[in-house]
Amino acid sequence: MRKAQEKIEDVISPVGGEQSLVLFPPVYDTFVGTDNNDTITASNVKGQFGRALDSIYMRGGDDLVYASESVFASLHTNVFGGAGYDILTYEDYTRGIFVQTNSGLFDRLNLGQYKYVNMQGADIIDVEEVRGTSFSDVLAGDAGNNVFRGGAGDDYILGNNGSDVIYGDKGQDTISAGGRGTSVVYGGEGTDFLILLDGGSQDVAKLGAAIFTDIDGGIASYNDAQGAVYFVGVETVLGTTGGDTFYASGGSFTIDGGSGNDIFNGSQTNDSFSGSAGDDRITGSVGEDNLRGGLGNDSLTGGANVDTLFGGSGNDFLTGGRDGDLLFGGQGNDTFFLTDISAVDVIGDFDFGSSSYSDKVNVDAILTSLTRWTPASDPHNYLRVIVDSQTGLDNLQAYIDNDPNGAPANWVSLAAFQGAQPGASLGITIDTLLNANQIIL
Repeated sequence: MRKAQEKIEDVISPVGGEQSLVLFPPVYDTFVGTDNNDTITASNVKGQFGRALDSIYMRGGDDLVYASESVFASLHTNVFGGAGYDILTYEDYTRGIFVQTNSGLFDRLNLGQYKYVNMQGADIIDVEEVRGTSFSDVLAGDAGNNVFRGGAGDDYILGNNGSDVIYGDKGQDTISAGGRGTSVVYGGEGTDFLILLDGGSQDVAKLGAAIFTDIDGGIASYNDAQGAVYFVGVETVLGTTGGDTFYASGGSFTIDGGSGNDIFNGSQTNDSFSGSAGDDRITGSVGEDNLRGGLGNDSLTGGANVDTLFGGSGNDFLTGGRDGDLLFGGQGNDTFFLTDISAVDVIGDFDFGSSSYSDKVNVDAILTSLTRWTPASDPHNYLRVIVDSQTGLDNLQAYIDNDPNGAPANWVSLAAFQGAQPGASLGITIDTLLNANQIIL
């Protein structure tokens, strides 16, 4: 930045037009630029009496201002962009910066471990773009339209309503966007985390929408009644505190729904969904999915391919779907739905005979598919539990007698019950399941 003082080696290089430098010598700590496109640097310069610069007025034109630690060491160096598209960059700083225009967004961040040049006491007005350092920065916008570039380093970049454009650049960045307006987020290199701001009571995130060229991995958009966020190259997304709905149609995203009763719809790829708090409905669709319900009474469905489902706390409903899946109910009275007669699901924590919880296995879809099964049939003729000779696990089997090609009837395994000790039988029999009402026909 610039100093209005005689014999100071300031540099002004206008991009276009005739240079017109306007200085006010009586105001020693204020610099005023021109109405042209100025490039302003202020390296190793301080104001009169060694004080840092108070204010910079960039006036008209599209200006580029390189901040200097010798000039911007104060908490109150104000920058006024004026007309045109103005850029304020801190890329030459030797440590991270903290530019804060909305304190409420930082309540959930623990920033004590970082060392910043704290610029939150300064006024940055009519500056269209702010660029961070090569270190870990905190950049926060206001309700207007902001453009942020984090630069290298693990940055926190937070939009705040408005139509923002945010570039995480290199590093593992945490970015917030959403609310009102239409924002665009480019995660950049590194594993990035996106926090969606709540702009209304019901939010919808559509993942995989063909909004941009797929330049950095995943392509996605988030929409609600108040605004939208389009994002590229973001690996992890955190939903709002309300009831969100997520549609995934491409890319490998890790999505945490946050609090609220959320709905997840999987894609053709490998999805990673976490319901967190709330009663969530999570469907993986195609792909090898990792689905976690978290707190609350959740419903998880894996779909095709080999999936891993974790119910978490609460009374959960878990359906592996096609192919052999790995199912964990967690704490609570959980129900495991068996639907694919051609695959064996592994139930990793079936609660059998506990006084605290009572899990159930539902085989209604399997029995309904059998030609000769009726509700009046003796279940002993169609279901049994045996110890598998190879794995040592208790296997729940169904008797299949409806082969259209006339093949001999045979027993097929539906699920294997895995206890705390791998390869150990739990001593489950079909009678113990029936007598304890732990099997639903």
